[in-house]
Amino acid sequence: NAFSPQKLFFQIVLLQSLYYIIATVLFFFTASVSGYEFSFSWVFSWEIISFVNTLGLTLSCLWLLDTLLCVLMITLIVGRSKLAWDFALTLHLINLIVVWLYSSSFPNTFSWWFLQFVNCLILVFLGTMTSRWRELKDSFFDGMVD
Repeated sequence: NAFSPQKLFFQIVLLQSLYYIIATVLFFFTASVSGYEFSFSWVFSWEIISFVNTLGLTLSCLWLLDTLLCVLMITLIVGRSKLAWDFALTLHLINLIVVWLYSSSFPNTFSWWFLQFVNCLILVFLGTMTSRWRELKDSFFDGMVD
């Protein structure tokens, strides 16, 4: 059953894990090629996200790239357009809690909240659209894609 609690829980854990794994790989690679020293605070802290310095802008762009890759993950793991927005919002709610616990303070910068809002919009919109395309491609787009 697509709505069984165990399956939904497994999908949430898998998606959240991939969200952080992808971010860690992107951030580590960027740190190694740009001369920065990688820190897990890049992944789990809100304080470093800023639109006024190079590192903050770089991390913001990498979070956007991470979100685009997570669109693919939602499409492959969840695959249901009706559930895409649920998973996108759950992913960001869990991220808020993780960031809050890691930083020991509630995120209070405009740049972090704006980035989360944009990432959430991208994940909801593109996740829904790609999942819908995947659901309909066999019946509606049959022969048009090949």
